[in-house]
Amino acid sequence: MRRIKESEGERVFWKMEALGATIFLFTQNRLELTNRLRQIETPDNHGKLFTVRNREVLRLFQKEIMRLLHNYLASAFTLVEHTRILTREIYHGQAFYREYERKVTELLSDSPVAGFVQGLRNWMLHKGLLPVLVRLSDTGPNGELVSSVVLNADDLKAWDKWDARGKRFLARSTSDPRLADLVDSYSSLVQGLHSWLEDRMLQMHAAAFQEVDELQKRLRALYGITDL
Repeated sequence: MRRIKESEGERVFWKMEALGATIFLFTQNRLELTNRLRQIETPDNHGKLFTVRNREVLRLFQKEIMRLLHNYLASAFTLVEHTRILTREIYHGQAFYREYERKVTELLSDSPVAGFVQGLRNWMLHKGLLPVLVRLSDTGPNGELVSSVVLNADDLKAWDKWDARGKRFLARSTSDPRLADLVDSYSSLVQGLHSWLEDRMLQMHAAAFQEVDELQKRLRALYGITDL
């Protein structure tokens, strides 16, 4: 038991478990937000949400989007910080730490989408609620009604606190950014980073994990516990 507790594999395993909990938090917040956006943008719900008599229901949906967006942004940057802490604690001063930093730069630090999402988090933290609009228009392929949840580009561009990446994102936007597209794009970047990090950690610590597995088998044998 002492050897298990003091082993590299056990130490790294529990740090990965802790990071996995933060990833779960981010993933669930993304799922809740995406599901609510899909509910608003489903054509079958147009009549339920966009009639005058249901105006209050639409307002409640808009407030719910704000709540879920806040949770998504908060968990996104909790995950950023927890990942930074984990990699620094385990790998600082090692060659892999520089490899990790290059991967972060490749996927996030140079990304206009990531910079824009960070700006949204700063907006909500320091300025107020984001300019979320629920819109119904006849922009379908055959002129049918299409609903969408967007961010008001004019309001966003009037803010002077964007970093260079956020400014590049807004400069490239030819219309109000659709929130579902933004969430999908940023979440894909995050998923790419953490899939890569998990794969590399499993590879680098494979021998240490194998050692813990063997020690646990010996411990179970000592207590007469058979593997299931």
